[in-house]
Amino acid sequence: MQVTPSSATVPPGENVTLQCTAEGSPTVSSIEWSRVDGSPLPSHSVSVDGTLYLFSVSSAAAGAYDCTATNTLGTTITQTQITVLGQQREK
Repeated sequence: MQVTPSSATVPPGENVTLQCTAEGSPTVSSIEWSRVDGSPLPSHSVSVDGTLYLFSVSSAAAGAYDCTATNTLGTTITQTQITVLGQQREK
């Protein structure tokens, strides 16, 4: 399984694309994105076919994200980190 980029540092207002690809036998049945801390994905985001699009990021988007790939044999999780320049993460 691969997540690109493995980390991203961006200024506020930029768009970020996180791509997760997984191959396996049996075939991967689902790829899902979540936040490591359990909080919901940012409101200005969408996940399509293993790719997470974050639009006009703010400090609320900063943090660690998990990509979870699942097939009938189990689950694999890979992590990536987003840093938003010049801002502290909102609580």
